[in-house]
Amino acid sequence: MKRQIRNKPQPSPKKPLENQPPRPRRWTLTVDPNLTTTTGQTLFDTGQNNTSGLLCKASSTIGSGDLDGHSGNQIQFTDLFKWGIIQLDLSDNEGRLTGINGYQVAWDRCSSTPYPFSKARKIVIPYDDTISISIKALYALAAPIGGVGFWDMTGDHHSMLVDSACKNLAKFD
Repeated sequence: MKRQIRNKPQPSPKKPLENQPPRPRRWTLTVDPNLTTTTGQTLFDTGQNNTSGLLCKASSTIGSGDLDGHSGNQIQFTDLFKWGIIQLDLSDNEGRLTGINGYQVAWDRCSSTPYPFSKARKIVIPYDDTISISIKALYALAAPIGGVGFWDMTGDHHSMLVDSACKNLAKFD
């Protein structure tokens, strides 16, 4: 059996390498030119991690990165700061976040999202930050689709994510 060897892997529906260019306009013209297209952007890090129904006392301390005391299997964006997994990179003016307490932050090209990981703790946490939200907002403008939506913003750390979406959606008013 002969196999063709390629230097660069080719994307497919089952193996996307990165975000595809916007095509909703072509789809709406084919289906119904009067159709208004909107999309729910995939925003990681959403969900409730406390199912007790009780309010949690606010804490000003930063954790050690150990998630053993974390209840639930989802982590809010603000919890990444609280538990000592990421922090704002003060040397970077683009809003990048950096890993702390043994975590490193990497970038997933397919979903355009960062993720901190710790080999020692055997954990990976995908989330959205200001840069990934900017990419999704600009995609919505280029497509053109109605905007971006958020499932739950109770975990937005100092409104960083909503502010990023608003800033980027206002670029082409």
